[in-house]
Amino acid sequence: MATDAPPAAQAPEAPRPRRLPKLPGLPKLPLATLYLFSGILFVYYLSVNFLPFISPNYDILSSLGLHFNAPWSIFTYMFIHLWPSHLIVDALLLLVFGVIVENRVGGWKMLIIFLSSGFIGGLVNLFFFPTKILIGSSGAVFGLIGAAIVLHPFLSFSLFALSLNVFAPIVTIAVDNAEAAFVQKVVGERENLAYFDEALQEKIGALSVQREAVNRSLERTQDALQGQEESLAKLQADYRAGRVSRDTFEKLSAQLVSSISTLKANVTRNTQVMTLVSRDIIQAHQDRLQVATERVDVEEKAVQLEFSQQTREATPQAAWPHSVGLLVGAIALFALRKETFLEWEGKYDAITGFVLRKKPEKKPRP
Repeated sequence: MATDAPPAAQAPEAPRPRRLPKLPGLPKLPLATLYLFSGILFVYYLSVNFLPFISPNYDILSSLGLHFNAPWSIFTYMFIHLWPSHLIVDALLLLVFGVIVENRVGGWKMLIIFLSSGFIGGLVNLFFFPTKILIGSSGAVFGLIGAAIVLHPFLSFSLFALSLNVFAPIVTIAVDNAEAAFVQKVVGERENLAYFDEALQEKIGALSVQREAVNRSLERTQDALQGQEESLAKLQADYRAGRVSRDTFEKLSAQLVSSISTLKANVTRNTQVMTLVSRDIIQAHQDRLQVATERVDVEEKAVQLEFSQQTREATPQAAWPHSVGLLVGAIALFALRKETFLEWEGKYDAITGFVLRKKPEKKPRP
């Protein structure tokens, strides 16, 4: 009789590896936007020697600002700014809209939109203002604004309107007030240093007159002392020769010794006064040298501020790079990102369907 074989022992299942819970990942940093933002700030403060509220000098504007004689300036002009409010508004608009565009299309495409908008806007400005120097990243930043409007119309329009009507005026007023305070400070330092220099000059003149008077008094006292000493020596010689009696010698010698002692005290006092006056004159000269050094620095700031004001008044209000950059940025986004056509086709269908949708006809009441 056949018997059933015992079932084979099954091998134990291998333990499954324990899976760790997935942690939410950090959002990708918009490095290209941050590099552009940092570069624009660094180039500005480097061009003004890290002095606030002062525009770049003429050499920098003529070499890096956009004009016909410098072909490389078609790119470098985007990184040069004239004054802090100009810089801050452009830099923060770049930060806001650059992040929006970079998060959707990537860093390289964002850079292409930025540079192409500034490039074409600069060419158009050269056509309309061939003799003017153009600086600023406004045209390139407006290219990013145009691309952002294509990507997120409602959000970008809202941020754009908020920036132009709220943010930009507040920043401009705040920076202009700080600049006015800085200019007033420089003017006050200029006036104070001029007053100190004039006061020190008058002090040196008065001390010099006093030193000359003390010097003349010292010379007279020394001459009188020498005469009295000679008289005393002659009296002593006459007394030894027997030409003067003892009583007369003692009386005259006492008078001469007293006079010589007084004259020596006067010489010592005049010498001390001469030393003190000379020390005060040397100190006044040192103070005036320090004031002169500070005046050179303040005068340089004042001259740069005056040049900055003249440069700002002579700089044309170039509207073409803004409008051209806005259009170029939108076109560049369509060219670099093919999905944009499909997105806008769907948005167009939704809009036209909403607008052209027929309302249901109302049935007449019986």
